[in-house]
Amino acid sequence: MQKLTRQERKVHDYIKAHRGCTTRDIQRDTLIECPSARITGLRHKGVLVKEIGTLKYTGARPFVRYAIEEAAPKYRYIPQADGSMLEVAVR
Repeated sequence: MQKLTRQERKVHDYIKAHRGCTTRDIQRDTLIECPSARITGLRHKGVLVKEIGTLKYTGARPFVRYAIEEAAPKYRYIPQADGSMLEVAVR
């Protein structure tokens, strides 16, 4: 993953702490005007930002809800009889 800008880091940390938040929530709490652009930047840098549904208010368009998923582990470790660990790639 590439280094995140200050605003990307704020959006990343907010989404991680508030699973299911909307761009409106992010705007209100972080004062970042365009969180959707920061989310796009996060995705381009390899962060797994998922859309986990929508939030709908009467008379308004639905808002996408976001969550950050951790990458699946690339390796697992199997203990050996001699006390060492064998590294095996996860498929």
